[in-house]
Amino acid sequence: MDTLALMRSIPGCRRIDRKGENEFELDIEAGVGSVRGMFLASIRIEGMNYPRSYEMNVNAQGKPGFANGKGTVRLEPVNEETNVSYSGDVQVGGVIASVGQRMIHSLSKKMVNDFFENLKKIL
Repeated sequence: MDTLALMRSIPGCRRIDRKGENEFELDIEAGVGSVRGMFLASIRIEGMNYPRSYEMNVNAQGKPGFANGKGTVRLEPVNEETNVSYSGDVQVGGVIASVGQRMIHSLSKKMVNDFFENLKKIL
């Protein structure tokens, strides 16, 4: 994977380093409403079923709290294009959790959608 393309695709990403074949460490600026801050995050890609699907484990820690998530990305070739679908779940804790589950759900969905839109532009 091209780490520069990943960095440009991930909303709020300030740094990304490859830590292994399928592991990355990132600095991400994120937040909900007035609760914002920097997070040290790790992403591990596993369960690869190339070229159909893969799973991602994401863990992030920062002063505003923590976020842990797991998701599955599915790729389906359609003519000359590829349809991408995803499903996942995220748990948050700390001050950032005080803004409410509804806002966090909306933010996580927006970040994932922004990631795929950014990646689409780069590719």
